[in-house]
Amino acid sequence: MTGIKPSRRWQPAFYPFKKEKFGPRLLARVELLVKGPLWGCRMCGNCLLQETAFICPMECPKGLRNGPCGG
Repeated sequence: MTGIKPSRRWQPAFYPFKKEKFGPRLLARVELLVKGPLWGCRMCGNCLLQETAFICPMECPKGLRNGPCGG
């Protein structure tokens, strides 16, 4: 086998993933600093704060995504 080029299939072990650009990383950090203290955001990526009266639906013990269930 001559000339095997490393690709996704032949990626070396522990090769670092491609980093995001500075802009998206900065925006995510600012979002965490604002939404964390205000609404207890966990940065799960499933944000529905506008639809659920700014109460995080991920805090529901049943895991319901349609808003606060009250228990």
